[in-house]
Amino acid sequence: MDRVRLQILLKKPLADDTSLVPLLEQHGLKITGTGVTTVTATVSQERYKKMFGKSPDVRSGFSTGIGDVLAVPDALAPYVESISETPKHLPLSE
Repeated sequence: MDRVRLQILLKKPLADDTSLVPLLEQHGLKITGTGVTTVTATVSQERYKKMFGKSPDVRSGFSTGIGDVLAVPDALAPYVESISETPKHLPLSE
């Protein structure tokens, strides 16, 4: 089963709170990258549905409209400003 890619914008720098990564992992997120105030992660489609109340549209890469954000789960709200799906990029060829 494909995993859904997520972009997570944090309320404060990740280095300020070492408890956040384990908390994200407890919610089924697999961290794939970090920045100063960002985290990229993947989540199973099943867990995605439990967290956000809808299934991702894996054909288009989005369950929301482009630019829309997903509801932040209550347990993550003190740390997370927003969560959005990462767009699928297709390589261009000449």
